[in-house]
Amino acid sequence: MGLIEETTNGNLGVLNGASQLRRILPAGPTPNGASRTPRSASSLTKVPPKSVHVKAACETCRKRKIKCSGERPICASCSKNNAECIYVSAPAETHTQALKRKYDQSQERNSAYEELYRLLHTLPEKEAFGIFRRIRADGDIDRTIRHIKQGCLLLQLALTPDTRLRYNFPYVPDMPPTLVSPDNPYLHSVFWNNPFAAILNKGPDDFESQSSCPYSRPYHAAEFFDPRLEQVRAAHWTKVDVCDELFRDLLSSYFLYEYPTYHVFQKDYFLEDMVHERQGYCSPLLVNAILSLACHCNRRIVNREKFWDPQTLGYKFLAEARRLWEIEISDDTKLTTIQAALLLSHEYSHDSMDKIAYTFVRQAVQLADQYGIFRKETYAQIRSEKMRNAQLFTAWALYAWNGVVSFYFFREPLIRSPPEIPMPDPASDPTWYGEVLLRYPSAEAIVPMNYGHTFRAVVALRSIFIDISLRAFVGTGRHHHVLTWEEAIMYRQRLDNLFESLPEALSPSKMVYPCHMKLHMEYHAAIYTIFTTLLRPDAELASSSQRFPKDLLAVASTTTAADIVAYAMNRFETITRIYYLRHCYDFPDLFMSYHLALLGNYALSNMHSDATLMGLDSGSEKRRLLSTVFLCLKGLYEQGRGAYVCIMIYSVLMNKLNQRDRDLLYSELGLSTYPDETAADMAKRCRSTWPIPPCKRGEDPSKYPLDALVKSTQKMKIEDLLNTGEGDVTSTSEPESKASASPSL
Repeated sequence: MGLIEETTNGNLGVLNGASQLRRILPAGPTPNGASRTPRSASSLTKVPPKSVHVKAACETCRKRKIKCSGERPICASCSKNNAECIYVSAPAETHTQALKRKYDQSQERNSAYEELYRLLHTLPEKEAFGIFRRIRADGDIDRTIRHIKQGCLLLQLALTPDTRLRYNFPYVPDMPPTLVSPDNPYLHSVFWNNPFAAILNKGPDDFESQSSCPYSRPYHAAEFFDPRLEQVRAAHWTKVDVCDELFRDLLSSYFLYEYPTYHVFQKDYFLEDMVHERQGYCSPLLVNAILSLACHCNRRIVNREKFWDPQTLGYKFLAEARRLWEIEISDDTKLTTIQAALLLSHEYSHDSMDKIAYTFVRQAVQLADQYGIFRKETYAQIRSEKMRNAQLFTAWALYAWNGVVSFYFFREPLIRSPPEIPMPDPASDPTWYGEVLLRYPSAEAIVPMNYGHTFRAVVALRSIFIDISLRAFVGTGRHHHVLTWEEAIMYRQRLDNLFESLPEALSPSKMVYPCHMKLHMEYHAAIYTIFTTLLRPDAELASSSQRFPKDLLAVASTTTAADIVAYAMNRFETITRIYYLRHCYDFPDLFMSYHLALLGNYALSNMHSDATLMGLDSGSEKRRLLSTVFLCLKGLYEQGRGAYVCIMIYSVLMNKLNQRDRDLLYSELGLSTYPDETAADMAKRCRSTWPIPPCKRGEDPSKYPLDALVKSTQKMKIEDLLNTGEGDVTSTSEPESKASASPSL
């Protein structure tokens, strides 16, 4: 259209020759004949009223997709249509805010159900049945959880780990009178002599102090503390499908339960490389070996003792570790390969397959010899101080591991001499060892475990074990009863000197952690082994007082082997019982299986000994011994939830009880045989040559390997079935084991 301008006569014209516009006619009359009144400017600019903003519509209007007025309790539309008016949002909420609130409530409710499931799954049967009865009485889950949180002791045992001061002995609740004597040093400990002293004499601020937490709470209530764990990622280190949260939880379980007892690598170097995803002191092989072990000691893992089940997480980690092992051993061997070999050996020990475990120890020793980590000149060629420290730490750890394998399995040591460079003093160089830090529930204090002093003391003890093994197990046919009386007394004196020189944190009066207590158990168990298994039967009669140093002459001439054994086992049982009172046996601790087997066998031997029951009160004496056996069986049963080898040992000891005592065990503790394990299954799966500790002086330990005892148990049960005509002695075929082949050597 062209531009418009006004002409001289007042008419509008169109420029550029555009066509004439149509004329606009005047407005016509109104229907009633009145003239139209022009509308005012105000009427032309009138703005319609604004609609009221409604934060959330009712559900009826939302479904009908009509506008809702938002009145409560009933909107205009629902009132007009006589419909039910329901709001899911609060008065001040939008619909989105209401959905978010409902989602959060749903998550909280799911957490409550998950917590309830965890309680029922992890608590002992007695406590779990208590929760179950509460659910039956009151079906509201929120009210049930709230009730327990506000006052029920049962939830306090579950929502936070058990914080009771003492557990109770099964069957006979009191400490046996034979153990309670003024000269027993372990009865002067803080949590035995007066367990409340460290707590009641402190103010509220001191209750959670570093000195009181370990004495006022059991070990399994603690958490491994290291902020670096929050930064590690699973995907970089393992092909097994596992989330980061579970990955970190498994690592924490390993450092809490396995690392303080089985020393392999320097923790701080390992975690630093894991966080930064470097492979100098950390590797996928080492990580998967750690995770495989961690599955045994993490209660979140179901069926963790079933090493043959491909569906278990431990099986998957071990399969991945074995795959990486075959790659590294043929192409890329390094320091972490040696460390992983020791952990794989320990893994197979859990599975009662120490014939395979021993081949991994041999492989670790061969690799260490190739690296030269025991020789001083090797370290002169290493520029990195960190690498020197890491290799020396592993060298001493391997040497101590060698002491366990030789002394407890009656084998010739694979390593005869210690590393040529000594370990530093943990008091002057604690960073060389790396401290293990613990944090207890509702406590802000971070508590050290005195890891450096513990490691150094363990190495010193195992060094004595190696010296004894070199004397007793080197050469053909020299497997027992070789020590003279003079040698036995001098070895005992070396052990005594070591334990008299322990730092205060590891002393009988101050020890508190399981790794501290097991150190003392090993000391007394070693004395027992020396004067039963290794001492010549005629050693006391053939001894000559002229061969003894003056400081040992009085002891050697006035003490008999029987007295020494009785004294050692008296102290050994005291520690074992205090361990239970303070920490119980529910949390995973594989090394306790040896100590429980030794004490249980010793008590059973005394039960069957006429000399023990000759006293006037033989009934009470048998009851005392039976309480010790029951305590050991309870511990082995609980440990069997995470390690199959403990199931084997438990079954062997159970088989030594008569039927009346078995019935008593079931009625008092609710313990019987494992429901899913038959004697035939155990006989096929057990490949352990570990000798169950002998009970009598003069017995040959080679007659007591675990696999032979398990097979004899199966034979006895089959004979019982044949004699009674009950049952079918055949068994189902066993699934293929996760690793039946030994590593490449």
